[in-house]
Amino acid sequence: MGEPVAIAAIVARLTAERQNKPTFELESSTLEDLRSRPATFRLAIDLDVLDALLDRAQANVRSRWLNFELFPPERYFVLAPPGSEVGSFYSPRSIGFRYLPFYAATATLGGWATPQERAVDLARAYLHDSIHAATRRVFRYSEAAARGGVYRSSYGFNFRTPSGLSYSPVQIELPLRLNLGVLMDGVTVLVTGLALKGSLGAAVEGVRQSLVDDVLATAGTDHQPSAADPLATDGRRFRGQVVGPARSFLEYWSCGDDDLLTLLLRSMRDGRLRNLEAHFAAATGAAAAWRLIFMSEGWRLVKSGQNSSVHASVRQAFAFEAPTAAHREPPPPVRSSDAVGAARAAHTRC
Repeated sequence: MGEPVAIAAIVARLTAERQNKPTFELESSTLEDLRSRPATFRLAIDLDVLDALLDRAQANVRSRWLNFELFPPERYFVLAPPGSEVGSFYSPRSIGFRYLPFYAATATLGGWATPQERAVDLARAYLHDSIHAATRRVFRYSEAAARGGVYRSSYGFNFRTPSGLSYSPVQIELPLRLNLGVLMDGVTVLVTGLALKGSLGAAVEGVRQSLVDDVLATAGTDHQPSAADPLATDGRRFRGQVVGPARSFLEYWSCGDDDLLTLLLRSMRDGRLRNLEAHFAAATGAAAAWRLIFMSEGWRLVKSGQNSSVHASVRQAFAFEAPTAAHREPPPPVRSSDAVGAARAAHTRC
């Protein structure tokens, strides 16, 4: 398949996915439709509170880190949990952003919550999923890939081959290194919490303090939600799996006034490693530190002729883009019998 044909195949696939409308077993509504239809009790959300939180949070992200747009509301689905389910950002039903097909979904808080509390939890989920959706994704065509030959070759600053081999190893060795997928999720959660922090610093009418504490805890603060809160168990588990490891990593690798969180977030948006590589080189004195720490031993880019090199990307504005010189693969692996040990030995703590 020639380059123009391959690009056309990728764009056609992504366009078709954007037109598909998912179905759910639960009562559901898009965020756009919530504004134009009477709300049932199960989907009762205080939209004034939601809009105020999102406006301030988006402004905070833009002023502190980067310019980005919220996820298209017509592709964002809000689900009502049945019966006595707790629901929430932590719910297994809150599947978040899905790049193929192109949509996102979250469960609201259950019947135990007020409309204002559902607005707070939905603001967190929507902002979180919007940041994920704004992360650069590069799609390629390869006959070796499943699903019609189109596969996602990169997401933020992580990469994979047509067969699914990841650039980043699964193993986690804190505080030295994290799986890059976990790290990017941790960055997203921390930025979401910090962006909402200013709006939740004071009491919000109709919102219990334990929910505010839960949101602030995901910002890396020392707030501890009440153990009796319905979200306590799921929140504690999530923070242990995502927030805690990300904080540990950031504290270990931050250098003076250099804002590593900002570097990571902007590299997620751009898909470029240059600034991150420079940061870790300065922190360790080793030019290849990033690769030593994060590249899996089995990583090899598949180069099977023209088909594997043809790609298109979806940018944060959700538009299709032809290949550019900026979309280069990461460099080949650094051969080392103990890559992580070498990076640790070189680490000078800035």
